[in-house]
Amino acid sequence: MSQPPARYNEYLPSEKGAQRPMQPMDPYEPMHTTTGMAQPHTQPINYDPYDDADDPYSVPARYPAGGGGGGGSINDQQHSKRHSGSQQDGYHPPYSPQSSDPFGASSEPMYFDDDKEGANGLLADNMVAMDMMEQYESPQKRQKDQLSEMQQRKRKKRGCGGLRTRWMVFAAFVLIILIALAWFFVWPRWPNSILFQNAGIITPYDSSDPESKIYEAVWQVNLTVDNSENFVPTHFKEFHLKLYDGSTNVKIGEGRTGSFMIPGKTRDKIIPITVNVQYSASDAGDPTLKNLFYCSSLAQNETASQDTQLGINLLMYLEESIQGIAWKETATIHPSIVACPK
Repeated sequence: MSQPPARYNEYLPSEKGAQRPMQPMDPYEPMHTTTGMAQPHTQPINYDPYDDADDPYSVPARYPAGGGGGGGSINDQQHSKRHSGSQQDGYHPPYSPQSSDPFGASSEPMYFDDDKEGANGLLADNMVAMDMMEQYESPQKRQKDQLSEMQQRKRKKRGCGGLRTRWMVFAAFVLIILIALAWFFVWPRWPNSILFQNAGIITPYDSSDPESKIYEAVWQVNLTVDNSENFVPTHFKEFHLKLYDGSTNVKIGEGRTGSFMIPGKTRDKIIPITVNVQYSASDAGDPTLKNLFYCSSLAQNETASQDTQLGINLLMYLEESIQGIAWKETATIHPSIVACPK
Protein backbone atom coordinates (compact mmCIF):
# COMPACT_ATOMS: atom_id res chain seq x y z
CA MET A 1 0.00 0.00 0.00
CA SER A 2 1.32 3.44 -0.92
CA GLN A 3 2.20 5.86 1.80
CA PRO A 4 0.33 9.15 2.17
CA PRO A 5 2.04 12.44 1.35
CA ALA A 6 4.49 13.99 3.79
CA ARG A 7 2.04 16.67 4.76
CA TYR A 8 -0.31 14.13 6.23
CA ASN A 9 2.39 13.06 8.66
CA GLU A 10 1.59 16.14 10.70
CA TYR A 11 -1.69 14.56 11.75
CA LEU A 12 -0.36 11.07 12.42
CA PRO A 13 1.18 9.88 15.79
CA SER A 14 4.93 10.05 16.09
CA GLU A 15 7.19 7.06 16.28
CA LYS A 16 7.44 7.40 20.04
CA GLY A 17 3.66 7.31 20.43
CA ALA A 18 3.19 10.97 21.26
CA GLN A 19 0.54 12.74 19.24
CA ARG A 20 1.49 15.89 17.49
CA PRO A 21 -0.43 19.04 18.15
CA MET A 22 -3.36 19.77 15.77
CA GLN A 23 -3.04 22.87 13.67
CA PRO A 24 -6.01 25.03 12.77
CA MET A 25 -7.61 23.83 9.47
CA ASP A 26 -9.50 25.63 6.73
CA PRO A 27 -13.13 24.49 6.64
CA TYR A 28 -13.24 25.07 2.88
CA GLU A 29 -10.06 23.12 2.13
CA PRO A 30 -10.79 19.53 1.05
CA MET A 31 -9.25 16.73 2.98
CA HIS A 32 -7.87 13.89 0.84
CA THR A 33 -8.00 10.31 1.89
CA THR A 34 -6.32 7.20 0.65
CA THR A 35 -9.40 6.32 -1.39
CA GLY A 36 -9.04 9.43 -3.52
CA MET A 37 -12.27 11.10 -2.25
CA ALA A 38 -12.30 14.53 -0.67
CA GLN A 39 -13.83 15.07 2.74
CA PRO A 40 -14.24 18.37 4.56
CA HIS A 41 -12.10 19.14 7.59
CA THR A 42 -13.76 19.08 10.91
CA GLN A 43 -11.41 21.70 12.40
CA PRO A 44 -10.35 25.04 10.87
CA ILE A 45 -6.74 25.58 9.74
CA ASN A 46 -4.81 28.53 8.43
CA TYR A 47 -5.61 29.14 4.76
CA ASP A 48 -2.76 30.16 2.49
CA PRO A 49 -3.98 31.20 -1.01
CA TYR A 50 -0.43 30.74 -2.40
CA ASP A 51 -0.05 27.25 -1.05
CA ASP A 52 -0.36 24.86 -4.02
CA ALA A 53 0.96 21.81 -2.28
CA ASP A 54 -2.41 20.06 -2.63
CA ASP A 55 -2.92 21.06 -6.29
CA PRO A 56 -2.26 17.98 -8.41
CA TYR A 57 -1.89 20.10 -11.56
CA SER A 58 0.71 22.59 -10.18
CA VAL A 59 4.06 22.84 -11.96
CA PRO A 60 7.31 23.46 -9.99
CA ALA A 61 8.99 26.82 -10.54
CA ARG A 62 11.86 26.89 -12.96
CA TYR A 63 13.75 29.36 -10.84
CA PRO A 64 13.52 28.94 -7.11
CA ALA A 65 12.61 32.00 -5.13
CA GLY A 66 15.80 31.69 -3.06
CA GLY A 67 17.97 33.04 -5.89
CA GLY A 68 19.36 29.69 -6.98
CA GLY A 69 20.50 28.72 -3.47
CA GLY A 70 19.78 25.55 -1.68
CA GLY A 71 17.19 27.12 0.52
CA GLY A 72 14.00 28.10 -1.29
CA SER A 73 10.66 28.85 0.18
CA ILE A 74 8.66 26.53 2.28
CA ASN A 75 6.11 26.13 -0.53
CA ASP A 76 8.79 25.10 -3.00
CA GLN A 77 10.24 22.65 -0.58
CA GLN A 78 6.84 21.14 0.10
CA HIS A 79 6.07 21.01 -3.63
CA SER A 80 9.34 19.28 -4.45
CA LYS A 81 8.93 16.99 -1.52
CA ARG A 82 5.41 16.07 -2.63
CA HIS A 83 6.50 15.30 -6.18
CA SER A 84 9.52 13.33 -5.12
CA GLY A 85 7.62 11.32 -2.54
CA SER A 86 4.78 10.52 -4.92
CA GLN A 87 7.09 9.41 -7.72
CA GLN A 88 9.27 7.27 -5.48
CA ASP A 89 6.49 5.60 -3.54
CA GLY A 90 4.21 5.14 -6.58
CA TYR A 91 1.48 7.23 -5.03
CA HIS A 92 -0.82 9.09 -7.37
CA PRO A 93 -2.47 12.22 -6.01
CA PRO A 94 -6.20 12.59 -6.16
CA TYR A 95 -7.83 13.80 -9.41
CA SER A 96 -4.70 12.89 -11.36
CA PRO A 97 -4.91 11.03 -14.68
CA GLN A 98 -3.39 7.95 -13.01
CA SER A 99 -5.91 7.91 -10.15
CA SER A 100 -8.87 5.54 -10.15
CA ASP A 101 -11.94 7.55 -11.12
CA PRO A 102 -15.13 5.79 -9.99
CA PHE A 103 -17.09 7.64 -12.70
CA GLY A 104 -14.52 7.12 -15.44
CA ALA A 105 -14.34 4.45 -18.10
CA SER A 106 -13.20 1.10 -16.76
CA SER A 107 -10.54 -0.90 -18.52
CA GLU A 108 -12.11 -4.17 -17.41
CA PRO A 109 -14.30 -6.06 -19.92
CA MET A 110 -18.03 -5.53 -19.63
CA TYR A 111 -20.58 -8.35 -19.99
CA PHE A 112 -24.21 -7.93 -20.95
CA ASP A 113 -26.91 -10.21 -19.66
CA ASP A 114 -28.76 -12.26 -22.18
CA ASP A 115 -32.32 -11.37 -22.96
CA LYS A 116 -34.27 -13.74 -20.76
CA GLU A 117 -37.61 -12.79 -22.22
CA GLY A 118 -36.54 -13.38 -25.81
CA ALA A 119 -39.27 -12.63 -28.36
CA ASN A 120 -41.62 -11.32 -25.69
CA GLY A 121 -39.19 -8.54 -24.85
CA LEU A 122 -38.83 -7.61 -28.52
CA LEU A 123 -42.58 -7.62 -28.95
CA ALA A 124 -43.01 -5.38 -25.94
CA ASP A 125 -40.37 -2.98 -27.29
CA ASN A 126 -42.10 -2.88 -30.66
CA MET A 127 -45.44 -2.17 -29.04
CA VAL A 128 -43.94 0.66 -27.02
CA ALA A 129 -42.38 2.10 -30.17
CA MET A 130 -45.70 1.90 -32.01
CA ASP A 131 -47.48 3.61 -29.14
CA MET A 132 -44.92 6.41 -29.23
CA MET A 133 -45.38 6.78 -32.99
CA GLU A 134 -49.14 6.98 -32.58
CA GLN A 135 -48.74 9.72 -30.01
CA TYR A 136 -46.78 11.81 -32.49
CA GLU A 137 -49.30 11.55 -35.33
CA SER A 138 -50.23 14.73 -37.15
CA PRO A 139 -53.30 16.67 -35.92
CA GLN A 140 -54.85 16.51 -39.39
CA LYS A 141 -54.84 12.74 -39.34
CA ARG A 142 -56.38 12.70 -35.89
CA GLN A 143 -59.06 15.11 -37.06
CA LYS A 144 -59.80 12.93 -40.09
CA ASP A 145 -60.04 9.87 -37.89
CA GLN A 146 -62.45 11.65 -35.58
CA LEU A 147 -64.59 12.78 -38.53
CA SER A 148 -64.64 9.27 -39.96
CA GLU A 149 -65.67 7.85 -36.58
CA MET A 150 -68.48 10.39 -36.33
CA GLN A 151 -69.69 9.53 -39.82
CA GLN A 152 -69.62 5.83 -39.03
CA ARG A 153 -71.64 6.43 -35.88
CA LYS A 154 -74.19 8.45 -37.83
CA ARG A 155 -74.43 5.72 -40.46
CA LYS A 156 -74.92 3.12 -37.78
CA LYS A 157 -77.66 5.21 -36.20
CA ARG A 158 -79.31 5.78 -39.57
CA GLY A 159 -78.58 2.34 -40.97
CA CYS A 160 -78.14 -0.83 -38.97
CA GLY A 161 -79.61 0.04 -35.60
CA GLY A 162 -81.38 3.35 -36.19
CA LEU A 163 -85.08 4.09 -36.32
CA ARG A 164 -84.80 5.26 -39.90
CA THR A 165 -84.17 1.73 -41.16
CA ARG A 166 -87.15 0.43 -39.22
CA TRP A 167 -89.34 3.14 -40.68
CA MET A 168 -88.04 2.32 -44.16
CA VAL A 169 -88.83 -1.36 -43.71
CA PHE A 170 -92.26 -0.52 -42.33
CA ALA A 171 -92.93 1.91 -45.21
CA ALA A 172 -91.81 -0.68 -47.77
CA PHE A 173 -94.09 -3.27 -46.17
CA VAL A 174 -97.04 -0.86 -46.22
CA LEU A 175 -96.27 0.08 -49.83
CA ILE A 176 -96.26 -3.57 -50.87
CA ILE A 177 -99.62 -4.07 -49.18
CA LEU A 178 -101.07 -1.00 -50.90
CA ILE A 179 -99.78 -2.13 -54.29
CA ALA A 180 -101.26 -5.58 -53.73
CA LEU A 181 -104.62 -4.08 -52.76
CA ALA A 182 -104.59 -1.74 -55.75
CA TRP A 183 -103.64 -4.63 -57.98
CA PHE A 184 -106.49 -6.67 -56.57
CA PHE A 185 -109.09 -3.98 -57.17
CA VAL A 186 -107.77 -2.48 -60.41
CA TRP A 187 -106.57 -5.53 -62.30
CA PRO A 188 -109.24 -6.34 -64.96
CA ARG A 189 -110.95 -9.69 -64.93
CA TRP A 190 -112.64 -11.55 -67.71
CA PRO A 191 -116.45 -11.57 -67.66
CA ASN A 192 -117.95 -14.17 -65.43
CA SER A 193 -120.37 -15.41 -68.08
CA ILE A 194 -121.53 -14.59 -71.62
CA LEU A 195 -124.90 -15.91 -72.75
CA PHE A 196 -126.89 -15.75 -75.96
CA GLN A 197 -129.89 -13.42 -75.63
CA ASN A 198 -131.58 -13.43 -79.05
CA ALA A 199 -130.95 -12.79 -82.71
CA GLY A 200 -132.61 -10.40 -85.12
CA ILE A 201 -132.48 -9.75 -88.81
CA ILE A 202 -131.06 -6.51 -90.15
CA THR A 203 -130.96 -7.35 -93.84
CA PRO A 204 -133.19 -10.32 -94.77
CA TYR A 205 -132.38 -12.95 -97.34
CA ASP A 206 -133.60 -12.25 -100.89
CA SER A 207 -135.65 -15.32 -101.80
CA SER A 208 -136.70 -14.17 -105.27
CA ASP A 209 -134.42 -16.73 -106.95
CA PRO A 210 -135.47 -20.26 -105.93
CA GLU A 211 -132.44 -21.79 -107.70
CA SER A 212 -129.92 -19.70 -105.79
CA LYS A 213 -127.02 -21.50 -104.07
CA ILE A 214 -125.92 -18.50 -101.96
CA TYR A 215 -127.37 -17.30 -98.67
CA GLU A 216 -126.62 -13.70 -97.64
CA ALA A 217 -128.13 -11.80 -94.70
CA VAL A 218 -127.17 -9.51 -91.82
CA TRP A 219 -128.05 -10.67 -88.33
CA GLN A 220 -127.82 -8.99 -84.98
CA VAL A 221 -126.78 -11.31 -82.18
CA ASN A 222 -127.35 -10.04 -78.65
CA LEU A 223 -125.15 -11.41 -75.84
CA THR A 224 -125.57 -10.96 -72.09
CA VAL A 225 -122.32 -10.24 -70.21
CA ASP A 226 -121.84 -10.62 -66.45
CA ASN A 227 -119.07 -8.22 -65.26
CA SER A 228 -119.72 -8.48 -61.54
CA GLU A 229 -116.19 -9.77 -60.84
CA ASN A 230 -114.61 -6.40 -61.63
CA PHE A 231 -114.58 -3.54 -59.12
CA VAL A 232 -113.73 -0.91 -61.71
CA PRO A 233 -114.97 -0.42 -65.27
CA THR A 234 -113.52 -2.84 -67.80
CA HIS A 235 -112.40 -1.51 -71.16
CA PHE A 236 -112.69 -4.03 -73.98
CA LYS A 237 -110.93 -3.68 -77.29
CA GLU A 238 -113.52 -5.78 -79.13
CA PHE A 239 -115.65 -8.90 -79.26
CA HIS A 240 -115.01 -11.09 -82.26
CA LEU A 241 -117.87 -13.52 -82.85
CA LYS A 242 -117.64 -16.52 -85.21
CA LEU A 243 -120.94 -18.18 -86.09
CA TYR A 244 -121.21 -21.89 -87.02
CA ASP A 245 -124.01 -24.26 -88.02
CA GLY A 246 -124.25 -26.52 -85.00
CA SER A 247 -125.53 -29.53 -86.95
CA THR A 248 -122.81 -29.51 -89.63
CA ASN A 249 -120.07 -27.54 -87.77
CA VAL A 250 -119.57 -25.28 -90.77
CA LYS A 251 -118.84 -21.57 -90.45
CA ILE A 252 -121.63 -19.41 -91.78
CA GLY A 253 -120.65 -15.91 -90.64
CA GLU A 254 -118.71 -13.61 -88.28
CA GLY A 255 -118.91 -10.17 -86.75
CA ARG A 256 -116.92 -7.71 -84.62
CA THR A 257 -117.67 -4.97 -82.17
CA GLY A 258 -115.63 -1.87 -81.64
CA SER A 259 -114.07 -0.86 -78.31
CA PHE A 260 -116.52 -0.49 -75.49
CA MET A 261 -116.65 -0.28 -71.71
CA ILE A 262 -118.64 -2.23 -69.16
CA PRO A 263 -119.01 -0.74 -65.65
CA GLY A 264 -117.81 -2.72 -62.67
CA LYS A 265 -120.19 -4.87 -60.68
CA THR A 266 -122.59 -4.97 -63.63
CA ARG A 267 -124.80 -7.95 -64.33
CA ASP A 268 -126.64 -8.86 -67.56
CA LYS A 269 -125.09 -6.25 -69.75
CA ILE A 270 -126.40 -6.71 -73.31
CA ILE A 271 -123.79 -6.38 -76.05
CA PRO A 272 -125.14 -6.38 -79.61
CA ILE A 273 -122.93 -7.81 -82.36
CA THR A 274 -123.62 -7.38 -86.04
CA VAL A 275 -122.94 -10.63 -87.90
CA ASN A 276 -122.63 -10.95 -91.67
CA VAL A 277 -124.06 -14.34 -92.56
CA GLN A 278 -122.83 -15.48 -95.96
CA TYR A 279 -122.66 -19.02 -97.22
CA SER A 280 -122.33 -20.47 -100.75
CA ALA A 281 -122.54 -24.10 -101.83
CA SER A 282 -121.78 -25.94 -105.06
CA ASP A 283 -124.85 -28.14 -104.75
CA ALA A 284 -128.38 -27.10 -103.97
CA GLY A 285 -128.72 -30.09 -101.69
CA ASP A 286 -125.96 -28.92 -99.27
CA PRO A 287 -127.16 -29.52 -95.66
CA THR A 288 -125.89 -26.22 -94.35
CA LEU A 289 -127.54 -24.30 -97.21
CA LYS A 290 -130.82 -26.16 -96.62
CA ASN A 291 -130.74 -25.23 -92.90
CA LEU A 292 -130.32 -21.56 -93.75
CA PHE A 293 -133.15 -21.61 -96.32
CA TYR A 294 -135.40 -23.43 -93.86
CA CYS A 295 -134.69 -20.84 -91.12
CA SER A 296 -135.47 -18.04 -93.55
CA SER A 297 -138.81 -19.61 -94.53
CA LEU A 298 -139.77 -20.07 -90.88
CA ALA A 299 -139.07 -16.42 -90.19
CA GLN A 300 -141.43 -15.37 -92.99
CA ASN A 301 -144.22 -17.72 -91.80
CA GLU A 302 -145.83 -16.12 -88.78
CA THR A 303 -147.52 -19.31 -87.61
CA ALA A 304 -144.31 -21.33 -87.76
CA SER A 305 -142.23 -18.62 -86.17
CA GLN A 306 -144.33 -18.79 -82.99
CA ASP A 307 -143.29 -22.38 -82.41
CA THR A 308 -140.24 -22.30 -80.21
CA GLN A 309 -139.30 -25.81 -81.11
CA LEU A 310 -138.59 -24.75 -84.63
CA GLY A 311 -135.36 -22.94 -85.29
CA ILE A 312 -131.72 -23.38 -86.21
CA ASN A 313 -128.87 -25.02 -84.33
CA LEU A 314 -126.10 -22.43 -83.83
CA LEU A 315 -122.59 -22.62 -82.34
CA MET A 316 -120.66 -19.47 -81.40
CA TYR A 317 -117.01 -18.80 -80.60
CA LEU A 318 -116.35 -15.42 -78.98
CA GLU A 319 -112.83 -13.93 -78.70
CA GLU A 320 -112.53 -11.27 -75.98
CA SER A 321 -109.80 -8.59 -75.94
CA ILE A 322 -109.28 -6.35 -72.90
CA GLN A 323 -107.07 -3.26 -72.87
CA GLY A 324 -103.91 -3.76 -70.84
CA ILE A 325 -103.87 -7.53 -71.39
CA ALA A 326 -101.79 -8.91 -74.24
CA TRP A 327 -103.55 -12.23 -74.67
CA LYS A 328 -107.10 -13.04 -75.66
CA GLU A 329 -109.78 -15.15 -74.07
CA THR A 330 -112.11 -17.37 -76.12
CA ALA A 331 -115.59 -18.29 -74.89
CA THR A 332 -117.81 -20.97 -76.44
CA ILE A 333 -121.57 -20.32 -76.60
CA HIS A 334 -123.83 -23.18 -77.66
CA PRO A 335 -127.48 -22.20 -77.26
CA SER A 336 -128.66 -25.27 -79.21
CA ILE A 337 -131.95 -24.45 -80.96
CA VAL A 338 -132.23 -20.72 -81.72
CA ALA A 339 -135.34 -19.02 -82.99
CA CYS A 340 -134.80 -17.92 -86.52
CA PRO A 341 -134.11 -14.21 -86.72
CA LYS A 342 -136.79 -12.10 -88.38
